[in-house]
Amino acid sequence: MKPSFLRPFLFLLVMLPFLSCETEGVVAEQSIQNSVAITTLSDLPPSVQAKVNETMQTIQSNRLHTFGNVEPTQVNQVNKIDGSASYTMRLEKLNEGLYYDNLVVNEAADGSLTTNIIRYEPDAEWYKDKKLAMADYTSYTGRTTLFSTESDRTYVANLIDGALVNNPSGGTARSTECYVSDVQYVGLEQDGVFYVYEVNYTYTCYETGGGGGGGDPFNNDDETGGNGTGGNGDGDGVNDNINTLPVDEYGVPPCPGDPVSYPEIAPSSASGVEGGRYGCTRQANTSCNGENGKKYHGGLDVASPINSYAGSMFDGEIVNIVDDVDPNTYGNHGPCGNRVEIESTLADGTTIRIRYCHLNEVDSDLSVGQSVGQGHYIGTLGKTGNASGTEITPHVHVVVREQLPNGSWNRKNPELYMNTLFNTEGEPIIESEPCFNALGN
Repeated sequence: MKPSFLRPFLFLLVMLPFLSCETEGVVAEQSIQNSVAITTLSDLPPSVQAKVNETMQTIQSNRLHTFGNVEPTQVNQVNKIDGSASYTMRLEKLNEGLYYDNLVVNEAADGSLTTNIIRYEPDAEWYKDKKLAMADYTSYTGRTTLFSTESDRTYVANLIDGALVNNPSGGTARSTECYVSDVQYVGLEQDGVFYVYEVNYTYTCYETGGGGGGGDPFNNDDETGGNGTGGNGDGDGVNDNINTLPVDEYGVPPCPGDPVSYPEIAPSSASGVEGGRYGCTRQANTSCNGENGKKYHGGLDVASPINSYAGSMFDGEIVNIVDDVDPNTYGNHGPCGNRVEIESTLADGTTIRIRYCHLNEVDSDLSVGQSVGQGHYIGTLGKTGNASGTEITPHVHVVVREQLPNGSWNRKNPELYMNTLFNTEGEPIIESEPCFNALGN
């Protein structure tokens, strides 16, 4: 059989602040009428919810590929100027390792709906850099696979620093796969943040194998491809647009004792990583506990991507909620912004209160007096209060107070209560942490 046509695919990638709008390969759209938003499955239009249910029934009966259920707490939405939209949600993980599956629903301007599943298998170092806004999808390193929900066909791309590398081009074992032959990036600026949100992939598809392929740098065994009956993929080309804003693995609940998964210390603008720690850690023209040139920082700044999952570090009862500050703004409730405060009694009988500051959104189902378990979802990490500056790394400011015998409260170093330990440079010590490693590091 003849090879099928070249098939351009468009997918919208990550919602992550980008450091410069002038990076090679990225084009910033001039119109601000394209927009991105975060919502939940229950808030989607009924037609989209019905399409999600229909698709999940279809893929769960598929014998070739197995996927988890939809996680409904976060849906990344893209609204396009042409009237089209996309809704991306994460699927539950069924296996260990660093990967995340997204279900994507594309809505055309005429209201018609199509679905696909995208699996991301990023390089661990790239993934850690992305977390602190040191990398984004223009430098994506790893494998991306798109699974059609209408057929057995898959589409595979291997990339290093955002560039295609040695993609196999067929082989008898890949009769339903396609390989990327070109990649381009697009972005937009919204509310002072630049988002890399479109990646245009051009695929070459083979009906029954290809003309043999190169080695695969993400497999220890060199795959040389097969002889296949595919040709050079000549054709007129057909546009098949898949728009998505990925929901990555940071949505998984944190390890016990941590407020986010993959915790790292967020640097302060003037004092670096040390300034994100508790105590006399920040540089200033003042003194702190007799130390000149320092000022007091009353909590621990724990970094994670914006709008990622924040959870309760321990079982406890909610004692305070502030949830009316708009995302990425200072608001009218002081430097903490949106917050949740939870009182917990530890195994040794100590009573503590932990305040989680700078949340973009607080879970609307929470209420004061409610009991929550360890890891219970409390909201999305963000940049409210005095973390709303454009140069500030997204983080949750964790404040711990311990109750004294006289009933008063005394601030404590949050690092003493966290599960993940940090070295003197503020890097997480993960070699001996099985929960942290199980999440993919």
